[in-house]
Amino acid sequence: MAAAPMQYAGAAPIPAGIPAAPLAAPQKRSGAMGTLLVLAAIVGGGYYYYNHGKAPAPTPEPTQPASNDKALVQQQSFNAQWQEENGMLVLTSAKWTNSANVTLSAATVQCEQYNADGTDLSQYRVTLNGPTDPNSASTYSNIQIGAVAGGMSKVNCDVVHVKTGQ
Repeated sequence: MAAAPMQYAGAAPIPAGIPAAPLAAPQKRSGAMGTLLVLAAIVGGGYYYYNHGKAPAPTPEPTQPASNDKALVQQQSFNAQWQEENGMLVLTSAKWTNSANVTLSAATVQCEQYNADGTDLSQYRVTLNGPTDPNSASTYSNIQIGAVAGGMSKVNCDVVHVKTGQ
């Protein structure tokens, strides 16, 4: 007597004479893909948090709040007497007048040398240290600016930059 094929509840009976197909063993799914997806999510979340989760860095306060203020520069004057000493241009006496309402700690003076035709021969910059209080002046002497250019006829000096504070 042949064994009757197994039937599951609710399944249609297998007709006689047709061999029953063996049940396939369940396939093992690789956990590698799932592990990679989890790791990618962790790394991506960490990267996002590192770049976006931090509080923004505070903007540093400017150390020279009015250093490029044209109005402050225009309120400065620089008068100088210069002469040539051993081939060098030397300011023998100079006066920096601060007509602004703020104390200035330094001024950058640019001096330009011209020949008789008005051609700009060279430029030099020098920093004058203060402090120079509002509506007062500072005097300087024997500041060496630079080498005297050939054919020089005059020198003009102007304050081009100021620094506020003590």
